[in-house]
Amino acid sequence: MNTKMHTSHRNKQWKERAATLLEDKQHLPKANVVIAGVAGAGKSTLINAIFGCELAKTGMGRPITREIKVWENDDVPVRIWDTMGLELSDKQVKNTINAIKGVIAGKNESKDPFDRIHAIWYCIQAVGSKFQKTESDFIKELSGLGVPFIIVLTKCISKKTDDNFEGIVKDILKNDGCDNMPIVQVLAKDWEIDEGLPVIPSKGLEKLVDVTTENLEGYIYDSFISAQTISKLLKRELAEKYILHECDNLRKEWIKAYIPIVNIFDANKRMERMFKIIGQAYNTNLSEDEIKEIYNHSIGKWKGKAFNLSNPLGHWVFKKADDFYNKYIKGQKGFEQSDRNIEDYEWAAKLIIWSGYSWILAIEQHWDDLIKADANSKKKIVEQMIEQLKNI
Repeated sequence: MNTKMHTSHRNKQWKERAATLLEDKQHLPKANVVIAGVAGAGKSTLINAIFGCELAKTGMGRPITREIKVWENDDVPVRIWDTMGLELSDKQVKNTINAIKGVIAGKNESKDPFDRIHAIWYCIQAVGSKFQKTESDFIKELSGLGVPFIIVLTKCISKKTDDNFEGIVKDILKNDGCDNMPIVQVLAKDWEIDEGLPVIPSKGLEKLVDVTTENLEGYIYDSFISAQTISKLLKRELAEKYILHECDNLRKEWIKAYIPIVNIFDANKRMERMFKIIGQAYNTNLSEDEIKEIYNHSIGKWKGKAFNLSNPLGHWVFKKADDFYNKYIKGQKGFEQSDRNIEDYEWAAKLIIWSGYSWILAIEQHWDDLIKADANSKKKIVEQMIEQLKNI
């Protein structure tokens, strides 16, 4: 599917799935990714780099077969199916192929429409390794199962060497009938060659996220974007759609949108729900109770911006909201859909826009600290976010 058709199809699906997620307060389903490769190919490093935590160490690992182990964390909407160090003997490769086929077949029979295998990453170390015929057979066998298959060249530290190695892989795959297989060169973390020498910075992770999401649809696209910690831009785009969905829906309900006092109860409910879903989209490491605390003490109920909905004379507030929007949101990268013509009398819709974008900016400012925060430091961050939202 080309990019334009894929984007159009995804946008057509958006309204229905956003409504379900927001109104039913669902958690996102897990995106299922199989990751394969020989021992030492850098699978664990790649997993932890993409998903921003030591998922392959701190996550709950459970063996499925002798060949496959599953890693997952309740707070991250992704599940990793790890082949646990593939050995390139004919027997072991055959067993692993059969195990992966069994997992895919089992998922296809699941009554849960989201519970499928959504992508396969095959990792090959680009430094000091050879691409063997057994690996090509493995790729050929699994790439024809209807699951998006991506080859990841890991530990890429020399462009010339890496390009040459990629060319070798492509030629072997072409001879085996696997043309146009997506290949992504990655260095999952900074590489220190030797003491005193320049460090080679990580690379290729954002491209891997982009290539993977090209083939994901619906909730699973949202889940993967929420789980990954590489692209804030993709998270921003996702969070913005939640805001605009709530805003547009509210504008259709005249009584709830425009009548003082009445509108505060409906808008408050919508905004609290929106805060939770946006927090989930950014995978903030904040609990539902912590997000509710932030909302209630900065914007919600009678303590923050929501109170202004009850005052039909409070037009100065909406001038402040417009100033915020024009200064921090309009024209900013990732806020491509943000140009909404909202009149001053549409108090509740304007408040949702103001509060939603304020929440995104607060999360982005503290995101790096939130991901690695312990209980004590997270408490301080929560207090800082409350003050920030009060003063925006």
